[in-house]
Amino acid sequence: MQTMSKGLLLLFFGVLGTGLLAQSSIEALESDLAKQYEAIRNATSDEDKMAASDAFKSNLKSTLFKAGAMSYPFEQLNLCKLVSPDGHFRLFNWNIPMADGTHRYEALVLIPKSIKDDSMVDVVELNAVLDEPDRLESRTFKNNEWMGFLVYDIIPNTSQGQYLLLAWDGHDRTRNRKIIDVMTLNGKNVRMGAPVFKGNGNSRRIIFTYAEDLTMSLIYDKKDRLIIFDHLAPSSPRLEGQYQFYGPDMSFDAYVFSKGNWTFESNVEFLRKRTDKDRNFNDPRIK
Repeated sequence: MQTMSKGLLLLFFGVLGTGLLAQSSIEALESDLAKQYEAIRNATSDEDKMAASDAFKSNLKSTLFKAGAMSYPFEQLNLCKLVSPDGHFRLFNWNIPMADGTHRYEALVLIPKSIKDDSMVDVVELNAVLDEPDRLESRTFKNNEWMGFLVYDIIPNTSQGQYLLLAWDGHDRTRNRKIIDVMTLNGKNVRMGAPVFKGNGNSRRIIFTYAEDLTMSLIYDKKDRLIIFDHLAPSSPRLEGQYQFYGPDMSFDAYVFSKGNWTFESNVEFLRKRTDKDRNFNDPRIK
């Protein structure tokens, strides 16, 4: 009995030691990664920004193959590093602001081959296209033809390996966008877009476009399985279709999860939390 206890202790400390060694290995690289990421922000020309981003991406990708990368916090890297709620993947995502007011986007998807052991992983690179294709909202794309954006929330769908991504895109000097896209994982294959939205034709992703100097709420209510968002409208009826003049009109719409799909509903009740953007507006519903 005593011999068995000693064996279990040795196994425990062996596993613990391996985990600490893996964490230490990544920690030794994190400082250099942080400097490389900062170089993207400090570069003055588009060419230098892209070169700095390429160097950072190459080293980050190598680091993600190390054991422990799925759970390592990477606190020195001020970028998106979200883990899916079911632990099946981790997303590293950043933007590169361009001189013309547009943004380039990069993303690496870290996929453990087993959620119980992250020592064996795949790392899939999402490559954003420079020129957006036609019929953007109704098409499915592979990982090498991604539209590009910054993800801030991941929502599991009921289909295995399928997730909704809530994201932001600084589209150009006059317009921003919020996006609901669908990412499907099949092993190390990544697809973007899926027909899970009802009430918007054959949309495989939802794109909202609005004025650059305004903000738009797009959030997930986990309790009621709702994606709630500001209803966008032009500042004047004569500006219909000119999205650089669109903004929230203080009403809200939603996508409601039902029978495996997301169904559009208009004029839902929702009390948005007050922010600094509201300082010149007194909404009687918000105390």
